[in-house]
Amino acid sequence: MEKQSRKGWGLFALHADSRSIEPVTDSHDKAFLEKQLVRFLYPNTHDGLLWIGTQTGLYIYNKDTRAYRHLTTTDGLADNLVKAIGSDQHGNVWISSDSTLTRLTPTADGNYLCQPYRRSDGIGDGIFHVRAIASMADGTLLFGTSKGCLTVRNANGALPVKARSAPTLQTLLLPFLLLLVVIIINAGIVTVIHYYHSSDMSFCSISRSSKAIINNALEAYSRH
Repeated sequence: MEKQSRKGWGLFALHADSRSIEPVTDSHDKAFLEKQLVRFLYPNTHDGLLWIGTQTGLYIYNKDTRAYRHLTTTDGLADNLVKAIGSDQHGNVWISSDSTLTRLTPTADGNYLCQPYRRSDGIGDGIFHVRAIASMADGTLLFGTSKGCLTVRNANGALPVKARSAPTLQTLLLPFLLLLVVIIINAGIVTVIHYYHSSDMSFCSISRSSKAIINNALEAYSRH
């Protein structure tokens, strides 16, 4: 089978004054993304950096110094394939992959704490779509998936703490994580919504993504 050509891949800068197009380079004038398939660009207003999603991980680029960082699963990402990027009201950055999410929390020393979320964490079994992300006014993020719309609400911005002690009867019978199935009827259409909630994180999976249904779902979701 003929190897797929990567000619034209990478990230390019368009200079309107000179009407020229040049590859984006690092501080050593190297086009460090020339062999990368760029799937998503996110200008982060919290840190002023350009977040770049590729098939081999996440690049964080400083347009002023031309310095960049490359984060992969080795650094804590759930997957190297990045499909969409967004941030919540606390400055955490969220990235979606095929079937996982990763939350990146900036630290005081300039690094990031990576928290992956998988199906077992309540995000459902849908496949995330490329560039299918939107942010609500309250910081809630909406991700488009093959199973509908997944909403993510981060209550306090803190990383979840996983208990390391042995499970007790209380944790088994009265689970700390609550999974509910709520049926909303909208204009004769039945929509199934899956909720997954903890003290600092909530996921909500909506089977249809029309605006009216999302608004009604979020209203019901806020009451839980």
